[in-house]
Amino acid sequence: MRVRQYVAKYKSFSKAAQILHNNQPNISRTMNNIESEFGCKLLVRSHSGIT
Repeated sequence: MRVRQYVAKYKSFSKAAQILHNNQPNISRTMNNIESEFGCKLLVRSHSGIT
């Protein structure tokens, strides 16, 4: 759940990856897995950022 918290806090996969000493594709994959597990979207992704 730490990944979700950082992505939500910074509204950025890249920033969350930097803070967590990881890379952006891993953070995206983790979020996709979490959303699949819950069966819904937890974040709204757009060109202007994440909400």
